[in-house]
Amino acid sequence: SLLTAKEIRIAGVFGHRWHNWEQALALLASGKFDFSKIVTNRYPLENWQLGFDEMRAQKGLKILLIPED
Repeated sequence: SLLTAKEIRIAGVFGHRWHNWEQALALLASGKFDFSKIVTNRYPLENWQLGFDEMRAQKGLKILLIPED
């Protein structure tokens, strides 16, 4: 795969620091990356338990909980 051939490393974290938020917001604003491609599941907020269960089971990369109007 491309990841192996180019020896690309992907790391994730749970937590945040303000500097990381600033970098992430700048990347998002730049339009250089389509973040929608990393969203694997979307659920209404009322189904939060399902989203958390999938996160714990590592069944998705990014799971969004969408509040409804």
